[in-house]
Amino acid sequence: MMIAGILMEIRQNPPPRLTNDEGAVVVYLRSGRDVSTGRGFKLEPDGTVSEAPTLRIKLLNDLAKTNLPAAVGFAREILQEKKSADEWALSLAILARSDTSATNREYLHAKAEEMALYTPWKPQSVTMQSRLASVLGLAAH
Repeated sequence: MMIAGILMEIRQNPPPRLTNDEGAVVVYLRSGRDVSTGRGFKLEPDGTVSEAPTLRIKLLNDLAKTNLPAAVGFAREILQEKKSADEWALSLAILARSDTSATNREYLHAKAEEMALYTPWKPQSVTMQSRLASVLGLAAH
């Protein structure tokens, strides 16, 4: 199914308190579906993504720009399962941007350590260290 068809399908029933587009994004993210963009993953120092390898990463990044509370809720869902190192890195960055409290910093450090130690993601270790440094830097501000 083409991206336009997917978005049309999920716009029909958006969650409440979100615009139709934001609701469509959340429904799509929860569906677990994804499409490759053919690009790499680049997490900027401000915690946003300037290059997204998948539609899910792009949409989560866009949601964080337009509705941070909704993105925070979904980021917390992502951190419950280890499906994508890129999604974890972006989720940590979103949480770091949204809350600079000591409690949140402790949570972020614990999740970043969990991410770094997760064996299936070890082959990405060089990139992973860069992602973690960005996230932890944001959490320290």
